[in-house]
Amino acid sequence: MRSNAQRWKAFWLGCLLIAASACGLSPEDPKDAGEIRSLSGPRFILSEAMTPPSDTDEGWQAVEIPDRWSTSRPGVRGRGWYRFEFDAPYNPRDTSVYVPHFNMNLEVWLNGKFLTECGPFDGANVHCWNFPVQAVLPSGQLREEDNVLDLRLSVSDPEGELGSVYVGPRDVIAHLYASRFLYFVIFPQMFIAMTVTVILFMLAFWYSARDTTY
Repeated sequence: MRSNAQRWKAFWLGCLLIAASACGLSPEDPKDAGEIRSLSGPRFILSEAMTPPSDTDEGWQAVEIPDRWSTSRPGVRGRGWYRFEFDAPYNPRDTSVYVPHFNMNLEVWLNGKFLTECGPFDGANVHCWNFPVQAVLPSGQLREEDNVLDLRLSVSDPEGELGSVYVGPRDVIAHLYASRFLYFVIFPQMFIAMTVTVILFMLAFWYSARDTTY
């Protein structure tokens, strides 16, 4: 029995070391990637429109990024559009947009054309607040000047937020995306699965031996 207890202590120690190693890692900061740039100076409109609203629509207002709804519009829930205007500083055939953090669901549009989404906008209870988003900007739609990037955000709780938005070379964006996805999505799932497995093993040993050690 003592040897079993020692093995379990060693197992738990290994689990703690793995968790500590995971916590010691961190996603790469886009600010450290000199080849990309942060988009700033967006406008925002609260709207249920399913496609990017016209510039002539009333309600557009300048906002600061990150935009936390609990501060900028307390108690408001629903859907809104963020509009960024930018020139393409890179090869139009090799450019992506990157949104590391937002809450809850997001759509990405370029020059009036839909690119990608995270989470449906059809009322399904699917939230993507912990997922980063990357979207390759099609060369046929990306212009050298006066590009319009529209982000449609769906907010269903008071903590709605749009974080920083970046544009840069596709390979750099892909690396940043993979780094954040690994840290904030894969590692937590692995740790939860490991914890559940350990609990089940402990319950199985306790049930078979009825030993208070387990």
